[in-house]
Amino acid sequence: LEDGNRRRTFEYGIRRPYFHVKPLEEAQLQNWNRYLDLELREGTPNTILQLFERCLVPCCLYPSFWNRYATFLESRGEVEAARLVYQRASGQLCRRQPDIYVFHAAFEEACGNVDVARWLLHYLLEHVAPGYVKGIVQLADLERRAGTDHNQLDSMYEAGITKARGKGLALLLLQHARFSHLVRGDVAKARRIYNRAVDVCPDVKAVYIASMHFEIQQCPAQVFFFFFSFLVVR
Repeated sequence: LEDGNRRRTFEYGIRRPYFHVKPLEEAQLQNWNRYLDLELREGTPNTILQLFERCLVPCCLYPSFWNRYATFLESRGEVEAARLVYQRASGQLCRRQPDIYVFHAAFEEACGNVDVARWLLHYLLEHVAPGYVKGIVQLADLERRAGTDHNQLDSMYEAGITKARGKGLALLLLQHARFSHLVRGDVAKARRIYNRAVDVCPDVKAVYIASMHFEIQQCPAQVFFFFFSFLVVR
């Protein structure tokens, strides 16, 4: 009875069970997510599948719901079914949503299909959302794990940096600096990139924090007080 009452609460919260191009209100998205939480915790495989399919009618434009569905199937060992969910998403109205390609590529790489993951990310960056920062970072990480030449990875970061703006630019610069420092072991180049990030992204506090942590690792004592006073002044 208690389970039925909880489900009834979520059912009452569904205001739009049909598809519409107009975005759903945040309260509607939260209601679906919480309903799925309950069903995943207390439902049967059949009721969970039914709720996911119902949810994806009004929520088909939201990659996170497709990803959640595929993740559930993958957790049950249904890898091909999970792959079909990603393919459905990218073949339907979600095909212009860049995150679905990011999610699908991560899934394929985890399955050992590196070439497929690489193709998905290249397709995303060439045809769906050129300059999409998440896609650039994920492709660079994939290539690093695949053993791609470091000079090629440098070129990949630089190409992305020329297209990015605002917080996306800051993120790419920080990723490139960490790659130069931690993977290539090039402290001087990493410092140049951190300094560049400070110059071109003066309003992004994360840039100063990352630069401070980097310099502390190189020379802990005197640098800490310099950067701390600099942040307080800003």
